[in-house]
Amino acid sequence: MFSTIEINQLDYLPLNCLAILRDNLGSSDVFSLCLRANNLNKKSLTFKIAFFSNHNIPIYVLMIKSNHTIYKCLIGFNIIKEFEYFKNLMNLKSFNLFLISDKKEISIIRINNIHSNKFLDSLLSIKSNMPDISYNESEYAKQVILNTYSDNDLWNKSILK
Repeated sequence: MFSTIEINQLDYLPLNCLAILRDNLGSSDVFSLCLRANNLNKKSLTFKIAFFSNHNIPIYVLMIKSNHTIYKCLIGFNIIKEFEYFKNLMNLKSFNLFLISDKKEISIIRINNIHSNKFLDSLLSIKSNMPDISYNESEYAKQVILNTYSDNDLWNKSILK
């Protein structure tokens, strides 16, 4: 399951996959979201975040909805790369969503993050109180969430709109 990707690996991002994108080509890192999908209705795009805890393992779910299709990205707190990319993305007042089709066409949409300060504070608080867990436990927690909740359930349980 892809949750993060670097700009030089975008060709490996599967179709219908949402991920946090790190552009490290300049003097500083730039964080965005990217979604590889076809036939998106750009006017109907909505962004939401949901939070779940499975056996005391915190998992965030980033979601983009276009018409009736929901694309998601699950973030585990104990996976350093996922957490750091997520923290850097959510610290921004706004960030870009890169929409990539299978024909390599790219559209860019700006997402305003009006909750950045409150969200970052709660994110760091959760991280500081989190138990030590393994990578496999985190991946298992993600899979339990995917098996337990439908896409619409995840969407309806969002914490930020």
